Amino acid sequence: MRSSEKTRSAFAGVSVVGILLAALYQPFWTSRVHKAGDFTAAVMAFLALTVWKAPPWIVVCAVVKAGGVASYLA
Repeated sequence: MRSSEKTRSAFAGVSVVGILLAALYQPFWTSRVHKAGDFTAAVMAFLALTVWKAPPWIVVCAVVKAGGVASYLA
């Protein structure tokens, strides 16, 4: 497995994804996504990026705007 470039690349990719998920879970998920509205916003942002292929900068701007509106209404 050490001599296979594809295997090494796959392991590197898996480790990077694991680190990113760990970094996302602790500060973000545990503090913000426990509420139903926050979870819905996270799912919608994920769908916008993966299914609808929206540009990331548009998704970020939309989430920031939605968060501002939600905090204003609350």
